[in-house]
Amino acid sequence: MGEGATMKRIIRKASNLALVWLVMVLGATAASASHYRLPIDPMIPASEATLLAKAGVTTTLALLQEVATTDKRKALAKKSGLTQERVDALAHQVDLLRISGLGPSMVALLQASGVANSKALAAEDSAALHQKMTATNASAKISPVIPQLGLVATWIASAKALPQVVTGLK
Repeated sequence: MGEGATMKRIIRKASNLALVWLVMVLGATAASASHYRLPIDPMIPASEATLLAKAGVTTTLALLQEVATTDKRKALAKKSGLTQERVDALAHQVDLLRISGLGPSMVALLQASGVANSKALAAEDSAALHQKMTATNASAKISPVIPQLGLVATWIASAKALPQVVTGLK
């Protein structure tokens, strides 16, 4: 094989790797489905939104970026004045907002039903989770509607497909 053919093969492989990298980077961003300007009831009250704004965070997408790692969460807690525990809780909530169709009330219902974040949602059985959500909402009255079983299954499938962008949480 000549030097020219080898060089073309190397360039083609490099181009393919660059394309794969681009798809991965853009795909991770595209997985961010539901984002809101702060504050958002009931997740982030105005008092916390004010503290977050002083730290440069005014949307749930910006919040997701600022809570992605343990070090970033510590820095945000320090800059905002929120407790570390509260910043960790917000990390779980905005992680769930990445799933298409999940808004603040469904995030609250999922968490009250024992689902902390997208990784935990991915591990759930749809029928069992639907039953937990129905029972939880009957007693806590978090949402005026309960999602249908098929929608819960779709959320679980979406959670399984999402890259993990929030790390270092239990």
